[in-house]
This record gives sequence, structure tokens and C-alpha cells, in this order.
Amino acid sequence: MKGWSMMSLGSDVEIADNTYFKHPWLISIGNQCAIDHGFYCTTQLTLENYVHIAPYVTVIGSEKGHLICKDFTSIAAQTCMVCGGEGPDGLVGPFFDEELTDRNIGTITLEKYANIYSNCTVIYGVTMAEGSTLAANSFLAKDTEPWTIYGGSPAKPIGKRDEKKIKEFGEIHAGH
Repeated sequence: MKGWSMMSLGSDVEIADNTYFKHPWLISIGNQCAIDHGFYCTTQLTLENYVHIAPYVTVIGSEKGHLICKDFTSIAAQTCMVCGGEGPDGLVGPFFDEELTDRNIGTITLEKYANIYSNCTVIYGVTMAEGSTLAANSFLAKDTEPWTIYGGSPAKPIGKRDEKKIKEFGEIHAGH
């Protein structure tokens, strides 16, 4: 895989050729994960098992930012995960010392069975609870509740998911 020296790489992993990892030594990928065409990542990345990242997903925020995707999670096409960025009270750009910027950096976590649909933006510090889903074209800036569907900008609860059915499908797939 392009000679990347990753922290860890599981089995049955597919990574598209044009994937970009700015800090590959900060990447940990579990088993049965797929990263599609055009993935761009400038942060730490932890993918557990059965994770899918669709085409043209961007994860930004420096090597101090972190995206964690737990088992059975997915991020759909053209989504932007902002693990860090500049605020309004400093200089903007990668060439300035931290004391001259107003950087906000953190972790985004997708708990088991959480999913993000196409064209969404999620910002640093957010945890998507187990089974929660973010509808297409949404902006998420706050933690979610388990097994709840969120949509809009800003995202708000719009429905519920069937926890029992989804967990059963996951167990069948994992062979438990």
C-alpha cells in the first residue's frame, strides 16, 4: 500500500490508490475496512472493524486532531470531518505559530453503528452516539443521542433507528 508505515493495519483492508495520509504513522486500521477513491486525511485516524469511508471524504485538523470510527460505522461521499481549524481571533493558515492563531482542535468519534450520509460536515469535539445517523447535507456541531437520526443545519433529531434489528445484522455479518 504505497509503502506507508502505519501504526497498525488489519486484514481484508482495501485502500484506494489515490488516498492521501499526511501522517501515516498516526493511522490505525482494523479488519474489513474500505477507504474509497479520493480520501484525504491530515489528522490521526483510528478505524476499528467493518468501517467504510466513501469517495471524496476529507478529514482535516493537523496531527493533533483525531477521527475515531468504531465498528460498523460509515462516512458517505463528500463529507468533511473538521477535527481542527482556525477561529475568528487569530491569523488563518498553516504557516503561523500556534500563539498567533485561534486554533480549535479535537477528536470526532463515531460510536458503533453510527453513520454519516453524503455531503455532511462534522466539527471537532463531537461524539456520534451508538447507532446515531446524520442525514445528507447536514451540519453537526453537538453530540448525538443513541439510535437517533439527525438532519439539517444545524442538525436536530428527526427520527429513530431500530437498534435491535441493526445489531442483529451486525452480529450476523461478524459471525457471532
